[in-house]
Amino acid sequence: MKTLIKRVATTALYGFVIVFFVVCVTFVLYKIMPGDPLYDIALELQRSRGLPSFEDAYELAKQIAMFYPSGDPLDELLKYLRSFFTGNWGISTFVVFGMSVTTLIFRALPWTLFIISTSTTISFSLGIIIGRELAYRRGRIAEVATTIFTIIWQAIPDYFVAVALIIVFGYQLKILPPAGNYGPEGEIALRSGNLLGYYLDILKHSILPIFTFVINAFGGWALAMRAACIRLLESDHVVYAKSRGVTPRRITSAYIGRIAMLPIFTSFVISLARSVGGSTFIENLFRYPGVGLLLARASGSRDIYLLCGVLNMLTIATVTGNILADFVYGLLDPRIRRR
Repeated sequence: MKTLIKRVATTALYGFVIVFFVVCVTFVLYKIMPGDPLYDIALELQRSRGLPSFEDAYELAKQIAMFYPSGDPLDELLKYLRSFFTGNWGISTFVVFGMSVTTLIFRALPWTLFIISTSTTISFSLGIIIGRELAYRRGRIAEVATTIFTIIWQAIPDYFVAVALIIVFGYQLKILPPAGNYGPEGEIALRSGNLLGYYLDILKHSILPIFTFVINAFGGWALAMRAACIRLLESDHVVYAKSRGVTPRRITSAYIGRIAMLPIFTSFVISLARSVGGSTFIENLFRYPGVGLLLARASGSRDIYLLCGVLNMLTIATVTGNILADFVYGLLDPRIRRR
């Protein structure tokens, strides 16, 4: 128990240091980006509230903003850190004016988590199965051809696949919606209390983004699983199993597959967190209202508070994923757990 507590405390400390460092980096990003967010807020306040002078609007902007330039960089950094760790990440100045950054992020996060978790799970499962079969059929023509095809397929950009799917299934065949998270049918179903119809419409709109992620990711998992299985083919326990007359397929599935999947499963947990921020291009193309689209809009409109907030959130997600992967690997591998 003491070892577990010490490990949790050490890992949490490392994670806090990383998050603290990245928050400081985003503060530097705020400083070097052109423009003054308070100026933009003041202009919008003067327009929307009809304030007589810009000075009054600027003073009001100071009160509602997360922090404001004071001339002292250290003082600004301390204000930024205090605001961040107390949950005040500022307000949006362009995307949705006046709305809290945390509110915007938590509205977009469930949509991204849905398509990312679903697509990553599907691509990981396909990759494990295909990679294990490639290792089982090592040296055969079919295995060589499939491996070469998978390597070439990995070089295709994800946005190219997304555009192709939108053109074919969204506009030519017109069997799947090309954009959005739900359409008029889903909205009508939600207003009428038909939750099943609403969820089905959401699922229909998520097929193309999920399929895009699956197509681009399963090849990498397959190649990683194939390489891990091949490395284990000459290990002692596999040689012993062969000498006992165990069938090659049984060896591949039971003696090699489970062990080879351990480090890959750790990468799977980490990729779930990292993919939250890696979906910018896909969500932007499909106009899917997730974190990726939010990040793209914040970058394009120079919404500084929102941009810094999304980057900090992605850092927290990545650090959390690495910590979970460390503990999951210990649970899956008894050797690591005993250590």
